[in-house]
Amino acid sequence: MSMVQAGQGAPSPRGILVQWANEQESWVRVLVAAVLEKGGPLENDVIERSFEVLLQANGLCDEVAPADAPELVDIASPASEDASMTIDRLRDVAGVNALAADQTIEFDKKLTILFGQNGSGKTGYARIIKRAVGARSHEEILGNVASGATSPKPRACFDLTVGGTSQAVDWSNDVGRDPLNRVRVFDSQTAALHVDNNLEYIFTPAELARFSDVTHAIATVQERVTNERAKRQKVSCLSPNPFTAGTRVHDLVQDLGSETSFAELQDLAKVEDDSKKHLENMRAEYALPASGADDRQKVGLQRQLDDLSDLTAILSALELFDAVGYNEVLARVAEARRGVTELRTTLFDADHPAGEPDDVWQDFIEAGQAYAEHLGFSEYPQEHDSCLYCRQLLETGAISLLRRYGDFLTGAAQTQLEVQVEALHDRVPALTSEQVQASRSALSNVEDDSDPRRIALGLLADAEAALLLVENRQVCTHLDLAERSGGLKPSIQGLHDRLVSEKQTLEDKQKNQGQVLPNLQRKIEDLDDRIKLSTHLDQIKDCTANAKAAQRLEELNQEISSSVRKSLTRAANRASEELANQDFKLRFDEECAALEAPAVSLNFQARQGSAQRTKRVFDHRPSQILSEGEQKVLALADFLAESRMHDSKHPIIFDDPVSSLDYRRMDKVADRLAQLSTEHQVIVFTHNIMFAAKLLDHCQSRRNRAAFMEVRDSGTEKGIVALDVEPRLDTPPNLAKRVEAAISEASQAAPSSQDAQIAHAYSWMRSWCEAFAEQELLANVSQRYRANIMMTRLDKINVAGLGDAIPILSSAFERFSRYMTGHSHPHEQQGVRRTIAELKQDWDELKKMRDQYQGS
Repeated sequence: MSMVQAGQGAPSPRGILVQWANEQESWVRVLVAAVLEKGGPLENDVIERSFEVLLQANGLCDEVAPADAPELVDIASPASEDASMTIDRLRDVAGVNALAADQTIEFDKKLTILFGQNGSGKTGYARIIKRAVGARSHEEILGNVASGATSPKPRACFDLTVGGTSQAVDWSNDVGRDPLNRVRVFDSQTAALHVDNNLEYIFTPAELARFSDVTHAIATVQERVTNERAKRQKVSCLSPNPFTAGTRVHDLVQDLGSETSFAELQDLAKVEDDSKKHLENMRAEYALPASGADDRQKVGLQRQLDDLSDLTAILSALELFDAVGYNEVLARVAEARRGVTELRTTLFDADHPAGEPDDVWQDFIEAGQAYAEHLGFSEYPQEHDSCLYCRQLLETGAISLLRRYGDFLTGAAQTQLEVQVEALHDRVPALTSEQVQASRSALSNVEDDSDPRRIALGLLADAEAALLLVENRQVCTHLDLAERSGGLKPSIQGLHDRLVSEKQTLEDKQKNQGQVLPNLQRKIEDLDDRIKLSTHLDQIKDCTANAKAAQRLEELNQEISSSVRKSLTRAANRASEELANQDFKLRFDEECAALEAPAVSLNFQARQGSAQRTKRVFDHRPSQILSEGEQKVLALADFLAESRMHDSKHPIIFDDPVSSLDYRRMDKVADRLAQLSTEHQVIVFTHNIMFAAKLLDHCQSRRNRAAFMEVRDSGTEKGIVALDVEPRLDTPPNLAKRVEAAISEASQAAPSSQDAQIAHAYSWMRSWCEAFAEQELLANVSQRYRANIMMTRLDKINVAGLGDAIPILSSAFERFSRYMTGHSHPHEQQGVRRTIAELKQDWDELKKMRDQYQGS
């Protein structure tokens, strides 16, 4: 069922509010437009904007052209701002009837079905919820009166999700706990109220709440009008002060009042004819140092000094570099390395038939030696030691070879090589090619050939090439770097000293300007304010303008109270009546159509701001005319329409909603509640297993979630919640699954238990025959547990296929009855047992018969 948007064809509360706003001034439309857009109370920035529009429209601010707000257009209402809520679980129950104390009910966010037989404890849970939410039909809760002991005070805990936030509510037998009091409950007592009683609306729909939001916003603007009136009476007309703080003009204007010397202000406003020219000259004089040119020059000098410091450090490092000595030590390293190589080849070549004892080999044995030292084996290897890698016991030859490795690594040739390598490291300058490259880049913009930095560029290029050779331990070809660096250092130092002097001179100049510029700035500000003062004299003289403004603000205050707010109240009353009379009726009609409720007439009465409704059938109360079942669906329709008057998404509870309903209407109710669960959390308490099955069936057809749990009586305690159970729906497809499972279990069973498993499978096959005959062969014309015959389904019977199907089905049913455990057999047949092969053959016969019947 698709619900139509309520309020179509009648003025909605939103439309009435829009119509009223378009009859008001612009500042009111600003408020209403913002309230409708936000769907709730306004922030201060919108209030301030509306207030500014009000001031502009009445000439009370600097803006000449008053701001205008366009007329509003009635559009669909935005989604309700009311936070959604779900009940997640009920736990820690104590002192309620004979309910077990350790049970927890986990509610689904969509649909939860709590099924229980009479006396199982289901009603105890319903009583807790109805009392906690403050339902119309809540009742006193007693403890376990049968125990003879004093029961604790009833209590429980509700876990909720409100507006996306989890919270726990501890309930101690109180009525209507917030936020649980937002939950709606329908039960038999509530149904009676919705049939005959004159009911008032218990919710304020979201659209009516917008009138309250606008009223509050107007009151806030009115408060600003009052504050502005008081301010205009106390302060001067020059606000804010247009003059520069610290000048004589500024100080006089800042303290304008009855004691102000207007003559002194007039004298200050008298300036020479060339004052503007003089002001321009002073500003030009101030702008030169104030432009920051000296600062930029000082920054440039400091950058050059930093570059020279880096260059000096590089020259000092190069001056210490002995290229010839480096080359000599490099040659000795090469010679020592050749000695090690030759010794290695001599000592180990015969022991390594798999490869040459080269540098890679040496790296390997050095790594092994380091690993042994890491493990703390300083005397490795010894007798009975194992290999460090494969952990196998070392043979005598292997131990000898490893000891020779150690002797080789600590021998004189290796030691000499390490000494020469260390000596070579000491010859390398403490400088990198990257440092030299960075200095070259910093000095690359020097263009004067006489500048020593220009000369240094060539030296740096050679130094970078030399350092690359040294870093790769190659022969250095630039042997004069130390001499050239020493010769260049004095000229670089001289340039450094000259730049330091220039920077100091510039800093001394800026220090003097720090004393002169403030005085010049003050003269500029004083003269500028005196020139501007003449343009404000008339405004200053006319101080009475503030008094007039204050008087106008007082008049606006009265107009808002006597006109705007009163007319808004009348519009709100009209909207309330329209929503009650028209919007509710549309929703009620929709629910009646969905539930096939009987036709009744609705009458509305408004008394002292409250709206009431009554129902009549030919001028009689519904209970005088309608059957009990008709009254129940009428009450459900009225309850659901009332619940929809509020747009919030809060839980709705149904306690045995289908008692006294026939099968057809029970299905309608199940369908409506399944649809309702797509928008609200729905919780259903019922003892009717067929209704529970229908609810699940409609949810499954919509692919909606649903939780089913059974409340049971253990004999000593009630309210035992059995999870993960569902009412059994005996349909041919469902029973076919059970038959297949039973055949599979029988096929895998031990011989001692196989006969019982086969009999169990035949029991399910017999049930399948009954369900097939009822639901498919006879098209549900007659059903178990239902008194009436569905004549409208006679044409659904496949008459053409009956002749072939009935003999097979009858024969199979009679045969299966003999094989199942619940059948008493004649003595001569008690020893007859069916085999697995015969069981499968019987089942295949049924499936083939069903396929042929459906295809005929």
